[in-house]
Amino acid sequence: MNKPELLAPAGGPENFFAAIEAGADAVYMGLPGVNARNLAREPSLAEIGAMIEYARARGKKIYLAANSLIFQKEIKPLLHTLAALSELAPDALIAQDLGLLHLIREYFPNLTRHASTLMTAHNSAAVTMLARLGCKRVVLARELTLQEIAAITAQARRDQVEIEVFIHGAMCFAYSGLCLFSSYLGGKSGLRGQCVQPCRRAYQIGDGAGAGQKNRGGYLFSMNDLAGPTAIGPLREAGVAALKIEGRQRSARYVATVVAAYRRVLDAEPARFEEEMAQAQEMLDAALTRKTTDGYFFSPQPNKAITPWHSGNLGRYLGRITAARDRKNGQSPLPPLKLAAPLSLGCRLRLHLEPSGERLAFTLKELRWAGREVTEAANGDEVLLNPPDPKRVLQSGWRSIDCYLVDAATEMKALPPLSTKAVAQKLRLGEQATRAWLDDLARRLAPLQATSDGQETPGARPARKPTNRGKTLALPLPFWLRVDAPEMLKQPLPHAPEAIVFGLNQRMMRQLADLARRYGGERLIAALPPIIFDHERGRYEGHLKQLRRLGIARLQLGHIGQLAMFDLSRLRLLAADYTLNLANALALRQAASLGIAALQFAIELDKSNLFQAIDGFKRGDTGKTVRLGLTVYGWPALFTSRLSAPFFAVEKSIVSPKHELFRHQRDEAGSRILPRRPFSLLPHLAELATSGLDYVVIDMRGATNARHDMEELARRLGPGKNPGKLPSFNYAGVVP
Repeated sequence: MNKPELLAPAGGPENFFAAIEAGADAVYMGLPGVNARNLAREPSLAEIGAMIEYARARGKKIYLAANSLIFQKEIKPLLHTLAALSELAPDALIAQDLGLLHLIREYFPNLTRHASTLMTAHNSAAVTMLARLGCKRVVLARELTLQEIAAITAQARRDQVEIEVFIHGAMCFAYSGLCLFSSYLGGKSGLRGQCVQPCRRAYQIGDGAGAGQKNRGGYLFSMNDLAGPTAIGPLREAGVAALKIEGRQRSARYVATVVAAYRRVLDAEPARFEEEMAQAQEMLDAALTRKTTDGYFFSPQPNKAITPWHSGNLGRYLGRITAARDRKNGQSPLPPLKLAAPLSLGCRLRLHLEPSGERLAFTLKELRWAGREVTEAANGDEVLLNPPDPKRVLQSGWRSIDCYLVDAATEMKALPPLSTKAVAQKLRLGEQATRAWLDDLARRLAPLQATSDGQETPGARPARKPTNRGKTLALPLPFWLRVDAPEMLKQPLPHAPEAIVFGLNQRMMRQLADLARRYGGERLIAALPPIIFDHERGRYEGHLKQLRRLGIARLQLGHIGQLAMFDLSRLRLLAADYTLNLANALALRQAASLGIAALQFAIELDKSNLFQAIDGFKRGDTGKTVRLGLTVYGWPALFTSRLSAPFFAVEKSIVSPKHELFRHQRDEAGSRILPRRPFSLLPHLAELATSGLDYVVIDMRGATNARHDMEELARRLGPGKNPGKLPSFNYAGVVP
């Protein structure tokens, strides 16, 4: 059988050497500034180049993760980075941004492209479409079963593209690429490597008054880690090209242990397979990870994916510190901890502070037992810990602190030398040779940036002047109304929507003929969801045939792969939902070149980055024919998950440690977690009209009461005083 490539993570040189020595066939690491891990200390380009030379001399490969969404202002420096990479020649770049894929194909064709798991490739059509965009390998979504992976891999062979699958490491509750939770809570986008891991916090179920009651919640979204050695055989039979280990933020010891374990299984002779598998399992159990599961490999609804009463912390549990009246314990700001496992100086610890959910990781440099400093302590000893940021701990308002051993103390080994100076000189010479070409290219691709606050965007169109129509005041921008229930359309609004966008669910499909008679086919836009599995394709093809019979020829895509999934030749308008994550002018141009005539921006953009992207796009020829839109009101799905866990209470409040309110929705596609209150950019419509935006979307899919929520929307759209201020998502902030 095919022996897949074993692909290991590396956050820096120490992990890189650990992975190579343990038997990895290839290593992936982040490209500085444009990857979805955003490590505190990333390797420099010179270090990366030296590691590429070291690996290539030993028959190993290096892939670079450039899988962050790209903002308009980053295009110019990105060009210089890509030019340097052309000199260094990594084996591939892993990308999620459509603009980056376009940039590489057009101007740096010697760089091989792999599609990141953040592109949410979950069906055969997605792989076909990404192959058309020039990707030589696609990293599949982690929510697929072995049977689904095998079917996709068979199609990938026909498309001459490789398939890569995650085999070990952390799992996300949401589909990668469809998580907005971190961004919504504080502007730190998971698609930009800034995730604050809200999924690892404890949540309560019920209204705010019941948030403190026992057994009314837990770690509802904290997925157990994936450990898939038992899936290796079927994955090999399917023809998967690479098995990927997650963990660029993990220690060198962890990387070495996990790589060596999977190497055993992959290299095992048939007669010794069971023995090698048993030894590999023992090694993985000793790797100081979370509670593990085999993920979605054997079931689309795995019953052990989440253990809600377990915090989901990495490592071995050391015990709990509880608040005491007197916290003066010598030199430590914390009460004593009774150890549930041995501990020594140099170990890596993580403190989990309750009820805030904050986490503090540090290397243990001071340890006190029995009133004196020690280098190690045994199971059962009461010790005092001294974290490096005691003020942060004391100000968190903690009631208890769970302590975990994340990594054992290890002796630092001398690393092999890397030829960083020679590589740095090579890069300097290359930069001098290409500077003029790069500056000219930057002027053409990103000619002029908007001001930092997005207020004065060069080239922006004048604001549309509101006009009187009857007794109401027209909005400065046309709006599309998105609904998922027919009864919403029975409620009056002060302004007529330019288009009505509806989902292809059973309730809407039953009313489709009536909708077509009432509004006419030209005013209706059918919206595909972002997730359509291969086995669902026939059902949606039937829906599209029904649309054509009724004269509805406008469709909104939820995923770029849907361009290859259906026959779209008879459509009169093709639009893109915000789930395509379009964040810069190059991504917009790439989507427009595929025939999409109405493009929605990524929903988590702030004003400055939004205005800059609009300006960059409108300056090109395509910007004169393609319309740009933005969702300005609604309840966005913060988590979109395949998992329908039984412990969720549908439509009951989910309360965060900071008393933020969310709710859970479930249907045949899985779970969605929504905010309790909608966000609104309606007060900003006038300035959005000056930006060059062509339409806005009011998304009522998350409404809980059709009449009440539509009446509130009418009040917010009408003249007079609005009924209270709503959150504005990231619009007024700056997404890092």
